[in-house]
Amino acid sequence: MKTLISGMPLLAGALLTGCAAPEFYAVSDSAGKDGGITLVKSRVSPGKNLFTPLRTVNYLIRDPASGFFYGTVSRISPAESDGVATLRADGDGKLELAALTPVDGSVPCHLTLSPDGKFLYTANYSSASITELPLKEGIPRRGRIVAHPGKGTEKRQEKAHPHFVGFDPAGRTLAVADLGLDQIRLYPWSPGRGIDPAAPEIIRLHPGAGPRHLVFSPDGNALYVANELDNTVSSFRLRAGKWVPVQTIRPMKEVPEIRSYPGAIRRTGNGMFLFVSNRGHNSIAVIRTGADGRMTLLDAVGCGGDFPRDIALSPEETELIAANEKSGTVTIFSLNPETGGLSLKEEKLFLPKALGILFR
Repeated sequence: MKTLISGMPLLAGALLTGCAAPEFYAVSDSAGKDGGITLVKSRVSPGKNLFTPLRTVNYLIRDPASGFFYGTVSRISPAESDGVATLRADGDGKLELAALTPVDGSVPCHLTLSPDGKFLYTANYSSASITELPLKEGIPRRGRIVAHPGKGTEKRQEKAHPHFVGFDPAGRTLAVADLGLDQIRLYPWSPGRGIDPAAPEIIRLHPGAGPRHLVFSPDGNALYVANELDNTVSSFRLRAGKWVPVQTIRPMKEVPEIRSYPGAIRRTGNGMFLFVSNRGHNSIAVIRTGADGRMTLLDAVGCGGDFPRDIALSPEETELIAANEKSGTVTIFSLNPETGGLSLKEEKLFLPKALGILFR
């Protein structure tokens, strides 16, 4: 792998003429010096890109109100707990570490902010729990742990494995996708008080599904789940106050010769299209949604790399960017917002174990 100084990766390919490309952060999960976060400011001048070392960071979000960034980190050292890194950006957008807060759980792999900006939630994959961290002046404090008891039916479901936390559009419910339990747990949430862990509503998926990530429709009346273990996508619709299953499809047109695992799922702002990263099949599925929560697979476009872990849509929804974990690359697509069509560009960013994308 070719790199620039300070661990910054070399960008290959040419930028098409036109408007300036939007800047984005790319997460590289490595225990070495090349682990960290790169702010891609230029696609033609790699020396302008800014690198922040942060070992084992695997997911990154930003609080638009405070300006703080939060990343899940794990395996820092035997003496340090897995936790959340709080980072602040300088005037150029480069990040610097402000705090590291333990989550009192193992392998936090996803996180989200509460609608009131007073809590941070993490999904702790290996400790079968989620953590609610109160925020004080933007810095997470140690909080309460909510355990997920039980197990599923498959080998990787020997216990609960929370893999995603996120709020419904109305901001009333924290949804947790649990790969180990084949469940989505919906925790009631209220401002200033946090979640009520006593009696979550439970959406049950088919045995062996392994729900990984999900998105809600813009109106909050449908949700779509990427199922890692059986290579499917499922949809549910809210009817008479209850979530009912609608459809389950495979996010590719053929059964792959090697095993494939859906990763991230994203939707357009209008909810018309879904995009799912297929790790193994190495493609990005394009799915059209219907008013009733039904789905139609339109295409599965080669991702230009190996094992696309995360995908993200640009703010104007004219690009989609994929972080390809095993090939250590970030690839870029043009996105047609009218048809959902994807076209792979020549640009390619090299990063060890690329895991996450966040537009600035």
